[in-house]
Amino acid sequence: MQAPMDPAPAEAPLPGGEAPPWLILWAAMLPVLAALEGWRAASVLAAVPGPAGVAAAASLLAVPAVLCIGLAQMTGRGWRAAIEARHGLVPRAAAPPCPALDQAIGFLEETVAGTRVMVGPSSDALAFAHRRPDGARVLAICGGGLRLWEQDRDAAEAVLLHEAAHLRAGEAAAFGGAGRLRRWLAGPWLLLAVVVLAAAGATAMPAGFPLMLLGHAAALLLVPVAVAWGAELGADRYASRAAGPAAVARVTAATRAGVKGRAGLAEVLTHPPHALRVLVSRDPKAPAVLIGFLLLVPAAWAAAVALRVAGAAGLSEMAGESAASRLVAADLLLSGAVPLAASGVALAAWPFLARHRRGLRETLLYAAAGLGCVALGAALVVRAAG
Repeated sequence: MQAPMDPAPAEAPLPGGEAPPWLILWAAMLPVLAALEGWRAASVLAAVPGPAGVAAAASLLAVPAVLCIGLAQMTGRGWRAAIEARHGLVPRAAAPPCPALDQAIGFLEETVAGTRVMVGPSSDALAFAHRRPDGARVLAICGGGLRLWEQDRDAAEAVLLHEAAHLRAGEAAAFGGAGRLRRWLAGPWLLLAVVVLAAAGATAMPAGFPLMLLGHAAALLLVPVAVAWGAELGADRYASRAAGPAAVARVTAATRAGVKGRAGLAEVLTHPPHALRVLVSRDPKAPAVLIGFLLLVPAAWAAAVALRVAGAAGLSEMAGESAASRLVAADLLLSGAVPLAASGVALAAWPFLARHRRGLRETLLYAAAGLGCVALGAALVVRAAG
């Protein structure tokens, strides 16, 4: 039986993403953050020679190395080809006849014109945004999504709009969607537990080193988690404008249920809690909700730089106050001021870059969020100079 229809939404989906493509900004900043950790590891190695220093330096580099390797693999053709093989994706013309598929593609042609489609009829997945090995961006409709279409069309429409939002937001241009982070965000947490125990057991390490290691690893992982959450929340908001918030809520509840173990950890790291997704998509125009959504990723950048600076005490115990002060200044500028200023400029300009026509109030809210980020970035520059 088909679920009752949701009330008609207030407006159609907007072109572009709901927020700037944070995933691309984080990917651009990751090599810089890894270089800062390399500098910090070199300072530790110079201050603590021998096996203990090597172990400490390696533990500082472990998480950024895993993230950089994962980022490189996500953007490679082999990764994208493997995704197609795992889900059995074929062009629409090669898919077996299916009325639900014809209806789903017709819906996309009416609501999100120009979306290219591939089909994975044997896959249990619902749908996902995908970048093909040749660089083409497509929306993959899978067997699970076709079954959902027959059972709850409103929810299936919300799924397709959600994935189309990832294509429009620009994430799929490089990665195929924020969900590709899940494998690489779950791995570093497991690796982190090992390296922290190893470092804590090194008798030559000062007491502050394990705390510094935890803080810096958490800082490196905090931003990509916020980026993944922001991408999912933005896609939910986009889908809610056309399919209605109730359909979005049914999908998010169903996809979260029954996910356990490492897959459950990856789900938590790359997808926000169901209650938060419902709150953010329920009323996309509410000022408080919009401001909170826009500032999610910039707030993560600010929290991350605070964690990195807080680790200066542990570094000064090993490498001295001078080396620690230079690294704190570099952290404030490169891992704080630069991404915050870039985030602020992107937020203020986003209604125009994404061709949003939302009226003066929402445009001013974007501008206010952007100016706040730029002001905080400027404050960090002053702090670094002092």
